[in-house]
Amino acid sequence: MSSTKAEFDNGTLLAGTPIVLPNICTIYPPSMRQILANSTQYQENLFSIIGDLKQIQKMDKIDISNFELMIIFCAKNEEYKAKIISAFSFFTKEDIIILPEIFAIQIGKPRLRENLLTKDNFPEFQRIVRAMTRKGEYELEDSENAKVKEILQKFEKRKEVLARINKDDVIDIPTMVSCLALRYQDLEKVLDMKYYSFLDQFIRMGYEEDYNTNLRSALAGAKVPKNKMKYWVRPIQEEK
Repeated sequence: MSSTKAEFDNGTLLAGTPIVLPNICTIYPPSMRQILANSTQYQENLFSIIGDLKQIQKMDKIDISNFELMIIFCAKNEEYKAKIISAFSFFTKEDIIILPEIFAIQIGKPRLRENLLTKDNFPEFQRIVRAMTRKGEYELEDSENAKVKEILQKFEKRKEVLARINKDDVIDIPTMVSCLALRYQDLEKVLDMKYYSFLDQFIRMGYEEDYNTNLRSALAGAKVPKNKMKYWVRPIQEEK
């Protein structure tokens, strides 16, 4: 049996290249334009793919996979089935057919059973989606949200165009897009970015601002701790 392990790295994700899940389908990274067009639908699509269904349904101790549980729910609830079809179609750009009789999801036209998603290859599908959307092993988790808030606050103060954000406020994606577009002076360019590269640029903008601010302070005679003088050209992953 051929492997369903997908090959990709940070360079692939930054370039926004579609990723092939061998013998199954091609998975496409979402652009900021797609996300902003209907952010609620995007979140639902994402959650439908990477959400822990067993935990949500308090069925952790039952010997069944999340994928199998998903198929069972699809067979019993047409509204839920429609959401799952929408989610897989969003990331694959293919027609989706739920096949409860064999516990599988057909992606696109039948090709000798090669394009069937099952409990065995679904985790790899999830891994790709998590990577594209900076979830799981590619996510900065809590530190990412804190960093985004810090960057926004500094950016707003420097430009004096947006109100100060309260530390308890939720930072929404439109605000982030607006800030990065102001930096680039090109909204269309930002809207065409894939989410992974958008967040990469947004966080890196903060690194550069931190470095320049601390450098100016040091040149003015202030005592700046060594750990605050990190050069902004460095891997984002080290902030985990």
